[in-house]
Amino acid sequence: MSVNEGAQVGDIIKSSKFAFGYYDYEDNADGTLSLLKTKITVDGRTTLQKIGYAGVCPTCKRSSFGSNLEHMQEIEVGAYDESRGEALFVVVTACLDGGGEGHGPGDTYPDGWHIKARRLNDDGTYNSNGEWIDFYQSGCFTNLIREIEIVGKMKQDTSWKVIHNKGSEYGLERKS
Repeated sequence: MSVNEGAQVGDIIKSSKFAFGYYDYEDNADGTLSLLKTKITVDGRTTLQKIGYAGVCPTCKRSSFGSNLEHMQEIEVGAYDESRGEALFVVVTACLDGGGEGHGPGDTYPDGWHIKARRLNDDGTYNSNGEWIDFYQSGCFTNLIREIEIVGKMKQDTSWKVIHNKGSEYGLERKS
């Protein structure tokens, strides 16, 4: 298939630009940050990126944010992975969102085409634990990747099976 903008749910996509990006992270109760190594914002350019955050004062056990920079911490969030640039992903969500207001009156920016996709196994099968990438295909966003290739299509198959029932009077039988 061809290079395209506006990937849709179920599209199998790839781009060499997916190799570049940074990990998402979350705050821990102890004031540190943890990298979420399966959630990556791809942007087509980042290889290394350090972020600073307020550390916890070892004496008072409180965040030092806003008081002094003595306990500032840094964490490397860069997530460059050459294999991600060759890997296949399936689009799980695709929608317009992310727009809003900037820093002044009339400083608005529109929604963009926001893609979230899951990395497939090397054989092209779905991997529910595969890396999760996040990027925009349009708009004014730092994680903008327009150049993707749509190489196929997947269909989500959802099925229900009985795993517990209250009795045979309802005609439900457990299937393994």
